[in-house]
Amino acid sequence: MILKRMMDGIFIIEKLSIIDYKHVDLDLENEDNLSKLKEYISFFQESADYYQLIAENTLDIIFQTTRAGTITYISSATERIAGYKPNEMQGKKFTKFVPKSEIPKYLKIIKNTLEGKDIGSFESYVIHKNKSRIPVEFAGKLVKQGNKKLILGTIKDITERKSAEEALINAHNELEQRVKERTLELSKINAILKAEINEREKTEQKLKKAHLKLRILNQELEKKVIARTTQVNKLLEQKDEFVNQLGHDLKNPLNPLINLLPIIADEVKDPEINEMLEVAIINVDYMNNLVVNTIELARINSNNTKFFIEKANLSQEIDKIIEKNKILFEENQININNNVQDEVFVYADKLRLQEIMDNLLTNAIKFTRKNGKITVDSKYKEDFIEISVKDNGLGMNQDQINHIFEEFYKVDESRHDMSSVGLGLSICKRIIEKHGGTIWAESPGVGKGSTIFFKLPTKPNE
Repeated sequence: MILKRMMDGIFIIEKLSIIDYKHVDLDLENEDNLSKLKEYISFFQESADYYQLIAENTLDIIFQTTRAGTITYISSATERIAGYKPNEMQGKKFTKFVPKSEIPKYLKIIKNTLEGKDIGSFESYVIHKNKSRIPVEFAGKLVKQGNKKLILGTIKDITERKSAEEALINAHNELEQRVKERTLELSKINAILKAEINEREKTEQKLKKAHLKLRILNQELEKKVIARTTQVNKLLEQKDEFVNQLGHDLKNPLNPLINLLPIIADEVKDPEINEMLEVAIINVDYMNNLVVNTIELARINSNNTKFFIEKANLSQEIDKIIEKNKILFEENQININNNVQDEVFVYADKLRLQEIMDNLLTNAIKFTRKNGKITVDSKYKEDFIEISVKDNGLGMNQDQINHIFEEFYKVDESRHDMSSVGLGLSICKRIIEKHGGTIWAESPGVGKGSTIFFKLPTKPNE
């Protein structure tokens, strides 16, 4: 339809250029006839402008040639597609702008048009002004203009389409190659799988027999485990009873020593004897602490020990321990800050909670230099309160962090400290675990302080 309109437009343009008003069979003295003529001229001019606008702005090339192939009109799109301006092509043979290999094709088309055959559409190439080959699609038709026969048609740049087709062909070929390779690979895999299936079937038969034997062994092992567990539980009970009894047996003879040695030291005036008595008092105190803490740890480990769980104001309980150790903080010139908010509550045995805080704060004092700082803080973590006791003291390395909650473990700095028996953190760990919480330690490194973290529940255990 566009081609038909373009053809009409070109004819109109040419007709306007050859109108001879003197030969028009109208009486120009008659005003009506003159008015009609003006209307015809105006109509032809508007039509010419309209079709000229289309021809010069369409993306495809519109051309007109003689039957012999001489270009009589070509649109401005030729500059975008082939690099030539229209005036560089008009009046020249079309075959001048196509590859030599394509000339036989065009000569055949020209021959067919001379014989009155239609052109139709076909793919070919044009030579760009820069000598490159541009793939195009020609569409044309033999038309009449008066007594003349002309070829009118369009040329479409199909570079992108050709690239897409080439990419599609390459992709198809590549896909076919991959399919062949994959098919061969699958055939090999299939053969391997068949062999594996046969081997697996043999293995399954062996496994069935092995499973039967294993089931029998498991049944026997289960009986042994039950018997061994019963025995271990009994041994643990005996151990706790033994530790308790041993503690009491050791504590009784220690009491007279604890009470009498200071009295004797006051009565004796000999400095050398007093010095020996001081050493004896220190060692008796150490043995007493060891016995008391050992009994305490055994009592906490016992399944018979029950905690009295109640809602406790965490800040208030911490303040009690700070007040209890006030003199100790002052003697060591350590600044203690309780940053726990008043509205923070935990569910815990208050006495055990105080025991935890007492152990952690005295431990922090021990490893913090004078004019040091200890900070107690807390934050919510789901159904728990995470409490932290942070100091800026000696700090720990990773090996020490890995062992500090073990029974009787002492870091290097407290190996010879007679006031520590190495059970404080172990006792804290067992108390916290019995509350359903956890405890751990962190430190940036030796000399950079330490922080002990532990969690206690905010709701009663159901």
